[in-house]
Amino acid sequence: EIESVRERMGMSWLVIRTDIRTDQDEHVASTYSTILVRGDETGDARGDEA
Repeated sequence: EIESVRERMGMSWLVIRTDIRTDQDEHVASTYSTILVRGDETGDARGDEA
């Protein structure tokens, strides 16, 4: 699930929330990963984990 798209240093950063359900706990923990999205000349976006 994409939480937001942040503009930083002229580049787009996707903030993606991943819900992780553990067997020990009933609650769902959320981890946030920031992925730098760069578009090349063909218009494709490549994600690099930062």
